[in-house]
Amino acid sequence: MEQQLKLRGMTTNNLRNIDLDIPKNKITVFTGVSGSENLLSFSIQLQMRQHDN
Repeated sequence: MEQQLKLRGMTTNNLRNIDLDIPKNKITVFTGVSGSENLLSFSIQLQMRQHDN
């Protein structure tokens, strides 16, 4: 079974209650209007750091 980073109920700015399953050890790309992907990316990185600790 493929390992995944599972994020549930994420909320940031205009995104509400987002669930993501991101495969580990794969390239993943996020697209959207200018500026929105940076905040989403930051939120995901923060969740990953908290999960590792």
